[in-house]
Amino acid sequence: AFDKAGPLVAGWFDPVCRVFSERSIYRAEDDEAFRPDRVVISPDGSVTVVDYKFTSEPRPTHFAQVENYISLMHSLGRTSVAGYLWYPLLNKVIRVSE
Repeated sequence: AFDKAGPLVAGWFDPVCRVFSERSIYRAEDDEAFRPDRVVISPDGSVTVVDYKFTSEPRPTHFAQVENYISLMHSLGRTSVAGYLWYPLLNKVIRVSE
């Protein structure tokens, strides 16, 4: 699936980026932790949050989950944040806007 996903996905694995996989982000006001599948920080400081889904179709809850991750990144002071859902089995990458 990786080789068919194209240059956008390949960029999420670029060694010049800092990558955090399955790393918890704690939100004190909710006393809750969230774990995006992959957070990629580019050399320019921009952040990409990626959530992998191995389902047969995209669902609204998937989008809400990534929107939450984007919001968390903003609360951590990140200003340039993009979010994506990657469905490897469907060969789909969908950008999520906040």
